[in-house]
Amino acid sequence: MGIKVKKAHKAKDLGLGVTAGRYRTTCLLLSRIRASAHRGKKVAALNTINKKARALYRTGVWPQATYGIEAVGMCPTMASKLRTIAADAVGLQTKCRCPRAAIAIALGAHHDPG
Repeated sequence: MGIKVKKAHKAKDLGLGVTAGRYRTTCLLLSRIRASAHRGKKVAALNTINKKARALYRTGVWPQATYGIEAVGMCPTMASKLRTIAADAVGLQTKCRCPRAAIAIALGAHHDPG
């Protein structure tokens, strides 16, 4: 008889993907970043009505996107995606804008993800 156990390559612990140190799994983190991009678009829509809505980026979008980043790590591509999400969320929708400048103007330079 006995108990049958299935071997898994990755697991979810505290909302993070873990692999027991074999390799770095980022699938859960990437899905979290995609969801935060959707939330960032909602903040941008609110920002067209009231400019104070850009504060919702710091309290909603950023925490959702970066949950678990300390444990998993962030590659330059993820930092670039987070910068794009932040620039979109602050609502400075101009042609040929610089994301770093948009974040610095709206949120302050210390809120730049990269």
